[in-house]
Amino acid sequence: MVERSHRELLRFLQGLVHDERLQDSWGDIECYMMLIQFILNDEVSSETGLSPFQYVFGTVDIPYFRLGELTMDESSAAGYVSILNENLQKIRAVAMDVQRKIQDKRKSATPTHTLNEYQPGDLVLLPLDPTQHKAQDPRQAKSATPAHTLNEYQPGDLVLLRLDPTQHKPNKLYPRFKGPYEVVSTYKADVTCMHVVMRFEVVLHMSWLKPFFGTPEQAYRVAQIDFNQYTVVAVIAYRGDPEVRSRMEFQVQFEDGSLLWLPWSQDIASTSQFQLFCEQKPQLFPLLFSAAMAKSERARLKRIPIEGVSPGQTIYVDLRAWGSDFYDELNLPNCYTTMYVVECSYVRWAGRRQLRIDLYCPLFQSTYEWSAYDVHCYGRVTEFDPSTMVLVDAAFCQQYPNILL
Repeated sequence: MVERSHRELLRFLQGLVHDERLQDSWGDIECYMMLIQFILNDEVSSETGLSPFQYVFGTVDIPYFRLGELTMDESSAAGYVSILNENLQKIRAVAMDVQRKIQDKRKSATPTHTLNEYQPGDLVLLPLDPTQHKAQDPRQAKSATPAHTLNEYQPGDLVLLRLDPTQHKPNKLYPRFKGPYEVVSTYKADVTCMHVVMRFEVVLHMSWLKPFFGTPEQAYRVAQIDFNQYTVVAVIAYRGDPEVRSRMEFQVQFEDGSLLWLPWSQDIASTSQFQLFCEQKPQLFPLLFSAAMAKSERARLKRIPIEGVSPGQTIYVDLRAWGSDFYDELNLPNCYTTMYVVECSYVRWAGRRQLRIDLYCPLFQSTYEWSAYDVHCYGRVTEFDPSTMVLVDAAFCQQYPNILL
């Protein structure tokens, strides 16, 4: 009886944990678990008509085990009470949905009018123990698995993958199925499947699968949650050295409106939004290639003649060109979303083949020898745009003297 109660409790908690309305609210775990515990103890069983509170404390003190109706009047409540009410309202709504689904499933499996129609004197049959194998006539072996049911999955079908029952789940609230996957091909009892979101292929035995009933849009949304994937709306900013991608971070905006700094990963780099962001910033062009190919591209650009610029031309160089560590330590306002530029000019070619060009910076009073790679990354901005740029000059450096140190 206790194990049965525990299973019901786990099923109830699974419904709460995986409900989308509560996904962003588990930061205050102690508050949530307290409210969930109260709701579970306050839930009246449809079978007994009593709640756990009533079983333990009787029915006389029922009025003292009520939280009352919820109000969202923040002007008349402290901040904590307002958050408590909001959390409780969410949990109650989800709990009612979970409880209703459980009750509907029970009723559909055993309709009310058939709960118990046996009367004294009725003759009944006892089913065999389902955990015991019954003897089978060899002549019936072929009919046990009809040919038409050997593998009914077709390419394009959506299926769920059952977790290996011999392996322990990461936690008790973990779902029993993964996916969905799309069927690519079948061969006898083997089914080649592709994950709907991640697009990797696996070969699975048909006995591990069950159909997914839903639209392709619903399948994609479920597969996102299954693999902890979220829709990227845009990449907003970056920090770090583009030549050392493993140390870079990107500010990413997601579909739910959240704005997060995330380290570089192949997962982010594979999005079209990341590709577009890198294409708009020439200094990030190495990130459009693999690490090995980026190294080859840098070497190639350093060997070819410089085109598109000439001595006497004035340009505006991103302050990041002097190094990401230097730039990070300046702590300039909105430094990752604002472009701070320094006015420089090309003065002469360094050599006959135009493989190098000298760049003079009046602010730092220094001359730098640039290759086609440097020009490509930072040396082609010829116009100052006050709407997106901040000019770093002598006056600006008086406010931020660390720039000249």
